[in-house]
Amino acid sequence: MAVAQPAPWPALNSAVEALQQSAVPAVAAAVNAVLPQPGPQLGGALVLLMSALRGGDLRGWLGPDSLEELTRLKGAATTQALADDFSQLARPTRNDTGDWRVFNLPLFDGAQQQQVRLYLKRRGRQGGSEAETPSRFVFEMDLSRLGTLQLDGLASPGRFDLVVRSTEPLPDTVRGDIGVLFGQVREANDFSGEVYFQTVPAFTAAAASQPPPRADGLVV
Repeated sequence: MAVAQPAPWPALNSAVEALQQSAVPAVAAAVNAVLPQPGPQLGGALVLLMSALRGGDLRGWLGPDSLEELTRLKGAATTQALADDFSQLARPTRNDTGDWRVFNLPLFDGAQQQQVRLYLKRRGRQGGSEAETPSRFVFEMDLSRLGTLQLDGLASPGRFDLVVRSTEPLPDTVRGDIGVLFGQVREANDFSGEVYFQTVPAFTAAAASQPPPRADGLVV
C-alpha cells in the first residue's frame, strides 16, 4: 500500500513557504499553527483542515490576514491557484468504494510537503440514529525516523480508542510519550478510551471491515 508520496499541490506548497517567511510574525505563526505536521498538534490540525474542507472554507482555515498577505506577496493568481488546490483536497479520490471515503491530504514534515491518506468510514444507521453510530478513521503517514505509521481511531460519544500500527516495533520511549499525550488529551477533553500498539508485516487493508483486536500493548 502506498503511504506517503510527493504532494501534487504546487500552489499550496508555494503559499505555505511564502507565508512562513512573511515579515508579519502573526501570519507566520498562524500558518504554522494550522498546518498538519508531526507533533502533538497533528490531530487538532487534521480536524481543523477536514472541517474547513467540508465547508470549502479556505479563508476559515488559513485566516483572512494570511490570505491578504499571500495576495500581497505572490499576487491574486497564486491565491486563486491555492483555492483550486483546496477544492481538489476536498474531493475523495477515485478509489473511493464501499463504506469508506479516501482523502489525500498534505503533511508538512519540515523539509517538504508529503501526500498522505485519510480513510473515513461512512456513518450509517445501525439500529439507532446516525449520531449514535461510532465514527472510524484510518490515517497513514510516513515519518523519517519512525517509518510508516497507521493511526486507527474509533470514536463514539464520550469515548475514543486509538490503535497505532507500525511495521517495526516502536521504541518504548515513543510508546510511552504517545501514551502520556493521549492521556493528557483524554483528561483535557473529558472522554474515556485507550491507546494500543500493533506491529504488523504490512498495511495490507487500511479499510478493514472491523476494528482490529485490541491486543498488542495497552498503554493507557
